[in-house]
Amino acid sequence: MKRWGILITYLGLFGLLIYGYQTNHYVERNLNNLISATQVKVTQLISPHTKTDQNSHTAGKWNQPQAKLYLELGNDELTQATKEAVANWNQTGVFHFTITTNRDQADVIITTMQNSSNQAAGLTKMRINSLTHYFVGGTMYLNAAYLLNPMYQYSYQQVVNTAEHELGHVIGLNHTNEISVMQPRGSNFTIQPRDVNQVKQMYQKSGSK
Repeated sequence: MKRWGILITYLGLFGLLIYGYQTNHYVERNLNNLISATQVKVTQLISPHTKTDQNSHTAGKWNQPQAKLYLELGNDELTQATKEAVANWNQTGVFHFTITTNRDQADVIITTMQNSSNQAAGLTKMRINSLTHYFVGGTMYLNAAYLLNPMYQYSYQQVVNTAEHELGHVIGLNHTNEISVMQPRGSNFTIQPRDVNQVKQMYQKSGSK
């Protein structure tokens, strides 16, 4: 009830701002910013959690539990968080990522996007061989419009969790509503034992092509 009371307050404030905007053109410039801020706040109250990703990955896996990554994030926090996420996956022992400085040698490019309309903190697009169902490459995006915007209050750990989630898609994991790094909303969980077991099962029968 408290939340709806706050929402009604913001909607009432928004109505007053529109009235002031229409009756006094001299305050138009100052009101524009406040109107925009109020609209954003109302949206947050109605839908407070962004999705971890846009779920545009392709189901599949690599022919071996390994992949080379090239980072072109252009932001120190996102780069450090991604490196930490890579290290965390490598520590599980079930899949190994290598970060390369040669873009042409990479299997997956990790970069950023600025998209505040898709409500997703990340996006992974994988290319797959339709005959073997093995991945042949891909691109992973971290959405700076959410992850680096103070309005959405992503902690550094949540940024790491988001990178771990997207790397899970790079590995071949799908979304789940269980306690898992692969939950589709909130970026609240790091890599869990169930995630490790799932990757282990996915690749335990993999052989060389």
